[in-house]
Amino acid sequence: MPIPNELLATITERLSPGGTPGTAADAVRAWNRVFAKFSPLLGPLSTQLLFVRTLSEHAGSFSWLSHCATPDKSGDAFGAFTLCLDTRAPEEIVAANQVLLATYIAELSALIGDRLVIQFLRAAFMPGADIKKP
Repeated sequence: MPIPNELLATITERLSPGGTPGTAADAVRAWNRVFAKFSPLLGPLSTQLLFVRTLSEHAGSFSWLSHCATPDKSGDAFGAFTLCLDTRAPEEIVAANQVLLATYIAELSALIGDRLVIQFLRAAFMPGADIKKP
C-alpha cells in the first residue's frame, strides 16, 4: 500500500503554504513534524542517520546538499542542513525538500511498513494535527 497522494500533497504543501515562496523555516517545520513523530519509534540516532542517508542520495541532483550531508561539530546533520537552507532560493528549498521528504518517507516505509508510516504521517500533517489534546 503506497503512501496516499493526498497525504503526500498535504505534506509537501507545508513547504510553500498557500502557494507562497518556500522558506527555510517552512522546510524546517515540516521536517520537525516528521522527526517528532518518528524519533520516539526509531530513536534519535536512527532518525538522524536516515536523514543523512537521504541527503547523500540526492547530493548529485542538488550539489549544495553535499555540504549538508556532513554533520556539524555537534554531530547534528539537521542543524547543518538548516544552515544550508538559509542560503538557498525559495524554489530550490521547495524542490529539494519535496524530493528529500519523498525519499525519507519511502525509506521509512521500507523499514517499518507503509501502514505504520501512513498512520504517523497522518497524525503529524493532516488537518487538526496542530491541536493538542488535553
